[in-house]
Parts: sequence; C-alpha cells; structure tokens
Amino acid sequence: MAYTAYLILAAAHHDMLPIFSTVLGQVVIPMTVATLAFVWWKDFRRSRKSS
Repeated sequence: MAYTAYLILAAAHHDMLPIFSTVLGQVVIPMTVATLAFVWWKDFRRSRKSS
C-alpha cells in the first residue's frame, strides 16, 4: 500500500514526495524490520524450549 502511494506521488510530482520518502525510510521501514526481528526471536526461543 505504501509503495502504491509512493508511485502515485511520484507520478504526480507531488510536493509531499520527499516528506513521504523520508518518513517511509526513517520510520516505517525500521519499525517493520524491528517487528519482524522480534517475532522471529520469540518464535526461535519458543522452538528451542520445546525441543
């Protein structure tokens, strides 16, 4: 969904594109990576306890 919004802003040469790109790169992507790492870590620990 964010990529679609990016494409629309880029195609329209919208003034919000630099702000959107900054927020996406510095907030949304790191939060997504941290969430995925946390979920992976919990699953990894759970699987090691059950072994």
